[in-house]
Amino acid sequence: MLKDSIITKNTNIKIKEIEEGRIIKLDCEDETEYYCPVCGSYHLRCKDTLHRCIKGISIGNKPTVLHFKTHKYKCEDCGHYFNGHPSGLLKYQHAMESCKKEVFHRHCQGVSKKEE
Repeated sequence: MLKDSIITKNTNIKIKEIEEGRIIKLDCEDETEYYCPVCGSYHLRCKDTLHRCIKGISIGNKPTVLHFKTHKYKCEDCGHYFNGHPSGLLKYQHAMESCKKEVFHRHCQGVSKKEE
């Protein structure tokens, strides 16, 4: 069984279920407590649910894909709308920062995508 701390290191994502195969699929849950980026208020209303599939670090030679739900929020104080992004995942990105670092370190060691 995979350890949560290895894959979701420095994030607020909790692994609920693991499906192993050629690609390791992880059902996750985002436990981040969001606040308004404009006024800093925690008085939010959930407006929509978004399903995200992002790449995580590989385990051995098997890549991992994290599936989780996040929400679109509306601040009840200032009316600002924003989407929730868990830590370790930047806006408009489809890979965790730890995955990008892993790819960079492999590239520096001379491993190309063609050889994987």
